[in-house]
Amino acid sequence: MLSNEKNLIFWKIIVCQLFLFGFGVEAIAQLSIRPQAGFNSSTLTKDLSDSEFRTKLGFQFGLDVQIGDRIYFEPGLFWESNKNELEERLNGIRNGFDMQRLYVPLMVGVRLFGSPINEIFDLRFFTGPTFSYTVQKNLKDVSLLEKDDFKDALLGWSAGMGFDASVIFIDIDYSFGISDALEGSVGTSGQNIFHANAGIRIEL
Repeated sequence: MLSNEKNLIFWKIIVCQLFLFGFGVEAIAQLSIRPQAGFNSSTLTKDLSDSEFRTKLGFQFGLDVQIGDRIYFEPGLFWESNKNELEERLNGIRNGFDMQRLYVPLMVGVRLFGSPINEIFDLRFFTGPTFSYTVQKNLKDVSLLEKDDFKDALLGWSAGMGFDASVIFIDIDYSFGISDALEGSVGTSGQNIFHANAGIRIEL
């Protein structure tokens, strides 16, 4: 029952985001589409009683849309792969696992120097909520965790900065887990994620 409610909430967020896309296009002339890709590093905030979580590099790709000028709204949609290892303290055995997720950031940002249309270089700062929905759970040889121990829907808050050089940009951010990513008989744990992306800006 709870899983179905979480799914409904997630898709309501997607529909709301699409509505904001349309509203922004009508209300504000400046619009940029930004396809991009990069890597991430995820950290689970609390270890198990007899095991420790280790970080591995994951990846993400997708696009976002910048709506506005000096101050802008930036919704996005990404495919994200988060990877970790679970190391048993007694024997040092490590088993990897990864989560494949749809990642939806809803950022509000400010440009330090102004519009990138008029400036070759610009520096940006942004923050906002993030929503993730787990599409696939790959636990491999992990025996201490079950798929049901990982929550499907996650809520976080992200803050970061970006650098623009003409149509090329680099963004980095850190997303703090607000909701628990791990919840079951093994205990609870949040998940914090560092993202780094590079891409190109397409002005419309």
